[in-house]
Amino acid sequence: MIDLILFGQRFKFFIKNNLIWLLLILGLINGLIFVFWVPPWMHYDEPGHFEYAWLIANRPGFPGPGDYDQDMRRQLSASIIEHDIYGYTGMTTDPFEVDQPIIIWTTHTSTHSPTYYFLAGLPLRLLKNTDITLQLYAMRLVSLGLFLAVIWMAYRTCRTLFGAEHPLTWMVPLFIVTLPSFVDLMTAANNDVGAIFAFTLFTWLSAEMIKKGFSILRLMALIASVVLCYLVKNTAWTAIPLSFLVLLFTLLKGKRYEKFIWIALGVGLVLVVALVISWQESAPAYFYGWNMDANPMRQKVINTPVGERAIVQESQRADVFQFYHILLPEDRAALAGKTVTFGAWIWADEPTSIEFPGVREGQLLYPNLIQSPVPTVQRTTLITIKNRQVAETQRITFSQEAIQLTQEPQFFAYNIKMPPMGGDIGWIYFPNTVEDGNRIYWDGIVMLEGVFDPSTPPVFDDSQAQTGSWDGLPFTNIIRNASGERLWSVLAAPLRELMPDHVNLSPSNVLSVLDIRASGRYFQYAAERIFRTFWAVFGWASVPLYGQKPYRFLFALTIIYLIAILVAIFRKAYRDNWRAMVIFAVAAGLQIFITWFRGAGSWFIQTYIPVARYIYPVILPLSLLMVSGFEQLMLFIHKTTKTSKAVLYGAYVFLQLGIIIWAILSIHIFYRL
Repeated sequence: MIDLILFGQRFKFFIKNNLIWLLLILGLINGLIFVFWVPPWMHYDEPGHFEYAWLIANRPGFPGPGDYDQDMRRQLSASIIEHDIYGYTGMTTDPFEVDQPIIIWTTHTSTHSPTYYFLAGLPLRLLKNTDITLQLYAMRLVSLGLFLAVIWMAYRTCRTLFGAEHPLTWMVPLFIVTLPSFVDLMTAANNDVGAIFAFTLFTWLSAEMIKKGFSILRLMALIASVVLCYLVKNTAWTAIPLSFLVLLFTLLKGKRYEKFIWIALGVGLVLVVALVISWQESAPAYFYGWNMDANPMRQKVINTPVGERAIVQESQRADVFQFYHILLPEDRAALAGKTVTFGAWIWADEPTSIEFPGVREGQLLYPNLIQSPVPTVQRTTLITIKNRQVAETQRITFSQEAIQLTQEPQFFAYNIKMPPMGGDIGWIYFPNTVEDGNRIYWDGIVMLEGVFDPSTPPVFDDSQAQTGSWDGLPFTNIIRNASGERLWSVLAAPLRELMPDHVNLSPSNVLSVLDIRASGRYFQYAAERIFRTFWAVFGWASVPLYGQKPYRFLFALTIIYLIAILVAIFRKAYRDNWRAMVIFAVAAGLQIFITWFRGAGSWFIQTYIPVARYIYPVILPLSLLMVSGFEQLMLFIHKTTKTSKAVLYGAYVFLQLGIIIWAILSIHIFYRL
């Protein structure tokens, strides 16, 4: 008995003194399994990421848009065929292409920062003229090294915040080590790995700064981490604003006037928001542009037929993209197979001709998650591997002829029979046919079931144009905000000019959540896909966990984690580290929000349903919040049920190990059986 007690004490002493090494060894084992068990090229855009690193390693300077090496692509294409990627994805490649660049399925990644690719390409310099698949594995091993660094930084962060003896010092890194989709991504040839490493470094140094206080050395290290976040990838750019919050928390810590400073900062934030919003311009609610330049504006006009304002389509905006109005799902269902009339008051600054609006619909598609194993032929037909799908499935034009506009408002109306619209989303499109220097005005836009006389325009009950009568029949307008009286705010013009072209800050992206009745299905699909890909989806977000409805268990576990966070707040578990936890909560919330909105509005051109890899830069802040709450929940269970802490902590370990083993078996079943 005494020997057993002594053995237990020695074992506990060994674990305590070798904790980080045990975590790193577990991470290394998991990582190596994913590196070599996932077939080559079966990660997000892996051929393109590999190509960029290969070009850096084998050519002077950095590659530009369109640069490629046909011989390398031929080898890559042959490797793709050798490993039967067609059988898993349905995507094809031709290594014998001569006149055109060999297709490797992905857009060129040379628009990305070269930081990660330079590092990941270092072993490729030593492996020139070797098998292309071997070079890919070498690049994956670089990512594995960054994964181990993330584990170490997670351990150091928890040790700084909670102390070496606290259970969270091993619980948080263990969660990261055993999160299947995260391990899968961190062992891929992908610049997301660099972004995750950089932001985790920023998180660790932020905790050091807040907990231990200000010093020049810590400040320089924090700045260096922010610069690294900027240089690696834009998914880590949230470190830039968060760094100022870290400095404020550090410098104001313990000051008597701290609360007054925060009040002043809150007031200042309100003033900043007031300054970045335009007070001269506004967009019509429920009318969308692809980006800031494509969005129409609302303007007060003297001769408007309905209300005081009109929807204005300008040439500098319309030459980018047309604008749109989303139809409500219930209206599309009610109109399917029926004759409808669409009309509007339209005029221009100068006489011109334009194409009349039409109707389009799209599918919010994303990869189907199927249960394995299935025969290769079935895999080919059932899995859609591309994240982006063409959104347009039907285009219905109300009029085939252009209409002639004058400087005076004219009412135009046409009718068509609507076909069955089975898409997830449908919209009215307003064509981009405005001449330079001209402006088109839209007012009293109306869409109704039935055939109505265009020579006798409808009479609206009020300036909102939502109800009225036409040909003596009362109606409720299907078009919302039909005269542009309701507004959505837009960024001030000077700020719009400073924003990069690729940043989508139009109402279709930022404010579409306010139009939840029309675009709610996107947010539902995005939430579902982010949830699944956060926990355990592999390949190109198309390989699921094995089993019948496996994500129900993970959904229940997620709910438990969320409840646990509330328990931790109620038990004041964050009291000693509240500053750091506030920053972590802001970081996690901001990253989740950005990811959730990433594809909002994309259905007008091509659908994009985001995945959780864009959340992973904040994996450490998010894990800290979730696991610290879970630990408090276990303490609560211990206190109320007298269950041994060792049993509870052991259950946590077995839970996490069980999830990662389940994932490894799922990958094995899908790719090997």
